Amino acid sequence: MKLKLPIIETLVIKHLKTLPFNRAVNMKHITALLNSMLIYRILRVPVILRTTIFGKQDDYILDAQHMVAALIKADVKEVPCIVIEENDITQIINTMAVLNNTLSTWKIDDYVNAFTHMPGKEDYKLLKVHHLSTGFNYTVSSKILNGTTGGIKNGKFKVNCTDADDMTKNLVEVTSLFDTNSCKFMLAYLTFARSIKKYDHKKFMQFAARAKKQFIISDDTTMMVNLFHGIYK
Repeated sequence: MKLKLPIIETLVIKHLKTLPFNRAVNMKHITALLNSMLIYRILRVPVILRTTIFGKQDDYILDAQHMVAALIKADVKEVPCIVIEENDITQIINTMAVLNNTLSTWKIDDYVNAFTHMPGKEDYKLLKVHHLSTGFNYTVSSKILNGTTGGIKNGKFKVNCTDADDMTKNLVEVTSLFDTNSCKFMLAYLTFARSIKKYDHKKFMQFAARAKKQFIISDDTTMMVNLFHGIYK
């Protein structure tokens, strides 16, 4: 694979836009960065995304937004930038995640927040609403809404489970009964419940109430799935 050299352009700072999911800037960081640049000069350049995903072509700050803020504070009008031209949403998100990993690794919350602000990613908004309304983490919400725990980071998450409302209600009752917020416990229960063709939640809760003192909550999801099956027999 041939290595692609970056496109370097000098851009007018006031024309640079901020992506809606960019992390908030820290004023102390801006001041410290400005003081450093006054002593050592500018030793790196901002990375800019040139895209039309929001309707028209604009330049957005992908990396070094604190530097850009410091330059504005210093009344600098123009700055050399690395310009990345890209319209693929997933590629944009992954590029931003890689750039940010040098300082602060992106978590699943960052990916969801980013995709939520992108056009054509309405399913991510539903995922975020489910997460906020239930208190479940994104992995559990994904398992309920999509049936799997993958796809969030690569932009492929879709809501496709018709039993999501029932599974949400049932999981709330089960975690309350067992008094746990263990993610692996929740995933084990969801795997178990969906493996039963005609799952009877009322029956399960009756059996579970009698067996909960003997149930072992662990990091072994497969073991807990098997325990749920044992309770249900």
